Amino acid sequence: MKQQKHDSMRWTGIWYVGAAVLLSGMFLGGTIGFAEEQPLVGDPVKGVELYKKSLCVNCHIIDHEALYEAQPDGSKLLAGGRVGPTLTEVGLRRSEDHLFEFVNEPRSIYPETPMPQFPWENLQQSADIAAFLMSTATPPDVAAVITQHGGANIAAGEVLVNAYDCRACHTIGEGEAGGGRAMYPDLTHVGSKIYREWEHIWLRNPDDIIEGTFMPDFNLSEDAITAITTYLESLK
Repeated sequence: MKQQKHDSMRWTGIWYVGAAVLLSGMFLGGTIGFAEEQPLVGDPVKGVELYKKSLCVNCHIIDHEALYEAQPDGSKLLAGGRVGPTLTEVGLRRSEDHLFEFVNEPRSIYPETPMPQFPWENLQQSADIAAFLMSTATPPDVAAVITQHGGANIAAGEVLVNAYDCRACHTIGEGEAGGGRAMYPDLTHVGSKIYREWEHIWLRNPDDIIEGTFMPDFNLSEDAITAITTYLESLK
């Protein structure tokens, strides 16, 4: 009888220990899983240093104080190449999540992109650069621009086209000042090719016309769309 009681107590003890181990594992596993699911928070200060260290300036231009280089005459020159698009206002065109994914693995977003795959040490570095890219964007005050120019007219539209940095992708004008890249439509004479209704739909939501287009949705107001369309129509 004593032996049976002893065996029963022993198995009861083993059961409690096993249950405790199982519950601990479930708790720790859940905690670890929860930690892994937390979104990365990028640091723009670390991002700009990584941007310089990774030589992104060899292909891209960003108008940021940390990227100006001192010259022998005491002046400062903005470092940057023109192989890739200007990125000063890229945060107006793309979300931080999009930039993170593209920086981390470019061809997962655009399989044919010439953007190289960088050997980042961890995902945090990609998040830091994405945060830096977002920090350089300055949304224009559309209402103020339209008021200043007396309506949603050609002058206001030109200011907004410059503010949204459309020349990062599109050529508008002749020579180097026209900006743009060969793979995207040249808008220098676009006014002779488009009509207002189509351009309104395109600027309101490009994906409605070409699903999966590279053209971003700027979430433009109706006044901004009218002004930009009016300006583009004048380019003939």
